[in-house]
Amino acid sequence: MIERVLLDMDDVLLDTTGACLRHMGVKGFNILFDYPIAERDIYVAYNCLTRLTLPPYVFWEHFKREFWASIPKKSTHSELIALCMGFVGSDNIAICTTPTKCGDCLAGKLDWIQRYFPEYMQRQYIMTPRKFFCASPTTVLIDDDEETIEKFRWAKGLGIVYPAPWNENREHMADPMPFIKSELDKCQAAC
Repeated sequence: MIERVLLDMDDVLLDTTGACLRHMGVKGFNILFDYPIAERDIYVAYNCLTRLTLPPYVFWEHFKREFWASIPKKSTHSELIALCMGFVGSDNIAICTTPTKCGDCLAGKLDWIQRYFPEYMQRQYIMTPRKFFCASPTTVLIDDDEETIEKFRWAKGLGIVYPAPWNENREHMADPMPFIKSELDKCQAAC
């Protein structure tokens, strides 16, 4: 039986890639159709879309605390949390997110959690790039990054790759919830 679910924030619960590209002046961008590359790095996508060559440290300097605190929710945000609650209850869901190396990102993500998550989740968060430290045979991580999920599974956790243009599940992007429900059912059966 699944005991815990960990949810990534960026591009699982929040429209982080779209918000970053809009913040950097990319207009009319639709992630379903316009994502230019098959890899996760937003700054690489930005460079492809704008034909610039900003190094990552310069790109990420443009994002201050209030940016991270105000990224819009994805349309599936509430439905995904409710679905996970149905599997493990509200006490066993946590946010597991990777901040950039900038302190503004860490602080802004915490601000976002305090502003927009239900009160019961406002202290249920883990901020780390080493999500596999949280792995167990009864813990599911839902994340859009295939490498993160591979490491989580290697550490004996259960992982679901949330549909995004840079991963193997991109064909489910338009309506991800039936896919996520099916994958959670498979994880439940595997426990």
